[in-house]
Amino acid sequence: MSARNTCHLWLEEVVRLGPRRVIFNPGTENAVVIETLSRSGIECVEGCTLVMLKTGQF
Repeated sequence: MSARNTCHLWLEEVVRLGPRRVIFNPGTENAVVIETLSRSGIECVEGCTLVMLKTGQF
């Protein structure tokens, strides 16, 4: 299975699970994934998880 197919299956599974939000740490942003998740009603946050934890945003 190609990396593209694997990513597509992973993304479909995330959408199926329906989390409230997905956090993209610096360097992990992906416009296609963010667009797909956003269209599915999943909030996408671009930020550092450690900073978010420290400042009470998580």
